[in-house]
Amino acid sequence: MKFAKMFIPTTKEVPSDAQLASHIFLARGGFVSQVASGLYSYMPLAKKVIKKIPEIGQIERLKEELIKKNKEIKKIKETAKEEIENKYKKQIWDLTKALNSDLSMELKQELDKKIEDIEKLQSIIKTKNNELNYKNKQLQEQQKKIRELTPKNKYKNKDFKGIGF
Repeated sequence: MKFAKMFIPTTKEVPSDAQLASHIFLARGGFVSQVASGLYSYMPLAKKVIKKIPEIGQIERLKEELIKKNKEIKKIKETAKEEIENKYKKQIWDLTKALNSDLSMELKQELDKKIEDIEKLQSIIKTKNNELNYKNKQLQEQQKKIRELTPKNKYKNKDFKGIGF
């Protein structure tokens, strides 16, 4: 239903029994109407607002979870890379030194084994990066869904503070 067609009975006058500012704004804005002395009922606009409140909470929770998952993935990438570099940096250095001097057959075989280990680790890193990229794509898709669910702000005026509650 378009906003223009919605039943919103607003008034300029302050209700006679209203004492609190929030009561005045709700009555004047067409959110509540007085049924009897001390009894009020929600108007369609208030019902629409009340209906939207749980949806906003769910979107916020999803956003927080996505932010946490992104941080965890970044930490995993950084720590895995550092561990592998630190573990094999010294061994590679020692082996390259040995290559520059005369090597025996045993050293060459050891070097070949280390190179194979390094290649295996590189393939493991590639698979982990592929997994992390896949998770990142999933997170981006979830973020896109959240952006689609998030209501657009129709009021561009930054000075608009809404009605006081």
